[in-house]
Amino acid sequence: MNRFAWLLCTPMMACAGSVVGEWEGDCKYTVGGNLLTYEVAIEVDDVKKGDINGTAQVIAVEAVSKGVLDGQQDGKDLTLEIEFTDGVNEGEVFELVGEVDGREILGDFSLGGHTGDCELERDN
Repeated sequence: MNRFAWLLCTPMMACAGSVVGEWEGDCKYTVGGNLLTYEVAIEVDDVKKGDINGTAQVIAVEAVSKGVLDGQQDGKDLTLEIEFTDGVNEGEVFELVGEVDGREILGDFSLGGHTGDCELERDN
């Protein structure tokens, strides 16, 4: 019986990793031919029925913006939105659309007129 349960559970574990926890990384974009970076830190408090909740911080050239993290996870696919409640980006929304790949989240982001690639790694 244990062997049968293992066979049923294994495909589900391979399909989606838990994103609960702390993640940090860089989101790179270009302005006028110059490569710039947002430093991103998120803390996912919970994921219930695919709904992601938490907090986040984005740093651009020492300017810190903090906000509320919301999103959706469907298997490996996820969409994260940070609505800034404090800092230089207050009232704006940072959006990341990507995939969970083991201990990484890889995807594309947008914030205002800036777009680019993000790579976040699990911090814990």
